[in-house]
Amino acid sequence: MHIPLGRPWPVLVGLGFGAGQGYSDCERVFNPAAIPGFKIASDPSKPSPSPYANFAPLSANLKEKAAEVKAAVVGKAEEAKAKGGALVAKGEAKVDKAEAKVEKKVDEVKADLKDGKKWV
Repeated sequence: MHIPLGRPWPVLVGLGFGAGQGYSDCERVFNPAAIPGFKIASDPSKPSPSPYANFAPLSANLKEKAAEVKAAVVGKAEEAKAKGGALVAKGEAKVDKAEAKVEKKVDEVKADLKDGKKWV
């Protein structure tokens, strides 16, 4: 019996690999005892937990970490608020200084106009 493997051989190989992968995945999902390293618990009422499924220490660490991060963020926000307040005060001082200069110049021009000088 001769099977022609001319041009469709890549398709046939791909189908074979895909079917094998699908079979393997289905066996892993529906029959986990077939996986190497899988152990069946001796007492079905008390299955031994997986060491990778223990989330209790992780959640405790997360709460501590969240409190630390919150404190750090609040501290940074207060620093930024203080810096912002200082910058606003500095800017207001510059505005006041500029307004004083403008008022002084206006008073000079008014005095010159009263004395009869022409402002050019």
